[in-house]
Amino acid sequence: MHDLTIGLVYANIMAFVLGIPIILFFAILFFWRNQIVHFSYSVTGFLWSLFIFIACIFIHKLIHGVFGAIFAKGHWLAISFGFIVHMTPYCSCCEALQNGNIG
Repeated sequence: MHDLTIGLVYANIMAFVLGIPIILFFAILFFWRNQIVHFSYSVTGFLWSLFIFIACIFIHKLIHGVFGAIFAKGHWLAISFGFIVHMTPYCSCCEALQNGNIG
């Protein structure tokens, strides 16, 4: 068995490499379908967007924790949440899950 772990820097780079083409595709599709779009910018709108974005990050990590807790023998005692380098949030399970446990 070999280690399949990827590094934090590589994961962050690949998020952009894979994410940007997808975002561009949907942005082009949106503007093609909606020829006339009026944007309004406000500080309040920006702050709400930022709040929702950050809330979605925590909800995403909570989903990881819920499914880890369901399939770990120690349930919630095996799950930890936190931040690593450059305020990157994480959810980790301290128990090895058996292959085929999920799905």
